[in-house]
Amino acid sequence: MEYWVKGAAHIGLYVDDPQSVIDWYVENLGFHFITKEVNGTVECWFAGCGGLVIEFIKKGCTPSDGPWAHVCLEVIGIDALVADLKKKGIIPEEAEITGNADFMPSGIRNIFFDGPVGEKLELLEYAKP
Repeated sequence: MEYWVKGAAHIGLYVDDPQSVIDWYVENLGFHFITKEVNGTVECWFAGCGGLVIEFIKKGCTPSDGPWAHVCLEVIGIDALVADLKKKGIIPEEAEITGNADFMPSGIRNIFFDGPVGEKLELLEYAKP
């Protein structure tokens, strides 16, 4: 197989004060703080519990229409999967996979696109194991 969707990588949530929201998740739901990442003007805090990771994105850093930013799926073979989705007309031909070697501990390659009902989806492949 040329690609494999491993499962959910994280869910993105827009919040006014990421640190206080993470504190609430830690104190009340048993989450643990993972990392804070800044990429230009975008500020993201990550917290996890079990297999769930939530990315708390500081509101105002990116355009938002509601509380949920996106659902991110971790994949292996992102190039092949994106090529397949472009052939099916799901991802526009001009859309490009982007990357940031310094984002998260292992670096990432990713692409965003809309799902069948307008939901924002992200495919993410970690750059380093």
